[in-house]
Amino acid sequence: MDLLLFILLIGSLILVHEFGHFLVARVFGVRVLTFSIGVGPKLLRFRGKETEYCLSWIPVGGYVRLLEASRGAVSPRDARRTFESLSLLKRTLIVLAGPAMNLLVPVFLYFSVFVRAGGFLAPTVGVVLPDYPAEGKLEVGDRILAVDGEDVATFDEVRRAVEQR
Repeated sequence: MDLLLFILLIGSLILVHEFGHFLVARVFGVRVLTFSIGVGPKLLRFRGKETEYCLSWIPVGGYVRLLEASRGAVSPRDARRTFESLSLLKRTLIVLAGPAMNLLVPVFLYFSVFVRAGGFLAPTVGVVLPDYPAEGKLEVGDRILAVDGEDVATFDEVRRAVEQR
């Protein structure tokens, strides 16, 4: 089970990373030949309009294969859709898009999970531990309205106020 979870976690990181390269390449008009998650022999594959999408046996990497004139003959109509035909800035953006996605997706997930309406825990007592200062003073279900006369609205504010004292 742990191995399966590990593979799913690594696979999602790879997917996000490779999707960054794929997305920016497509935005700049570069033809994407292959989008693969995993390496080695192909387990599953299907062909889109111009891209082959693959899931390969070894889930420790992935790749996005772009049309490159240096790797073989390119038809005249596709000459402007090669990676080399782009300016240095656009090629750099395609290369950096994978790592950038790995940085942006966790930030997006953090804000979508923790910064939402009603997303903060109410300052309600869930458990009172024996031999701690709150024993005998607080009961499970009590709502904390203030700490030392300072109003609190979330459990995180209670935690910070207690840590400061």
